[in-house]
Amino acid sequence: MKKFAYLFAVIGIACMFTACSNDDDPAMPGASIPAKTYTAADGLTLKLDGTEAAGQIVSFTPSNDGKATLSIKGAPLDISSIIGGMMGGSKADQTPNLTLPTSSVIPGSAEVTIPVELTGDASSCSFAGSTETTYCTFAYEGKVSEGALDLNLSDIKLKNTSIAGTYDLMSDAPLRIVWEGDDFQFEAYGQKV
Repeated sequence: MKKFAYLFAVIGIACMFTACSNDDDPAMPGASIPAKTYTAADGLTLKLDGTEAAGQIVSFTPSNDGKATLSIKGAPLDISSIIGGMMGGSKADQTPNLTLPTSSVIPGSAEVTIPVELTGDASSCSFAGSTETTYCTFAYEGKVSEGALDLNLSDIKLKNTSIAGTYDLMSDAPLRIVWEGDDFQFEAYGQKV
C-alpha cells in the first residue's frame, strides 16, 4: 500500500511540473489581428479633430511584441472615367488605372508612418500617443480589430509658422508671393488678411 501511495505522490508532483504555464498568461495585444490596408470601403474611419476625413488609406502592420506600425497616405485619384467620358466611348474603352497621387492628411507629407504601442487583447486593441514629422506635430488615438480601424488625429501644429496665415490672392494689394520648392515655383499677388 505504501508503494501505491508513493507512486501516486510521484505522479502528482510530476503533473504539477508539466502543467501548462500559459493558461493564465494574457494574449499579446494584437496577436490575432493580421496586417491589413484599410480604406473607407474596408472599415476605415479616419477623423481630424473629430471630423471625418475622406480619401485616405491606412495600413496596419503588427509585430509580435504588442506594437504595430500605422502608415497613412492619400488614396490615388482615379481619373480614368473622367478622361474616358470626355473622349466618348464605353466604359470598357476607357484607359484603366489612370490615377493621380494625393497627399496624406498630415501637412507636408505624402505618407506618414507612426509606430504605436497596442493595449487590449489579441483581437481588439487601442493605441494613443503623439508624434512628429519633418513639418508638424500631432496627437493620435484609435482602435483596431480585424475588420475595422478607427483613427483620430488631433492637435496638428506646424513647426514653422513663419508663412502661416490666410492670403487674399485676388486683391489689388502690392504683395507678391514667390513660393519656391525643389521642383517648382509658384508666384501670386495679394495681401495677408
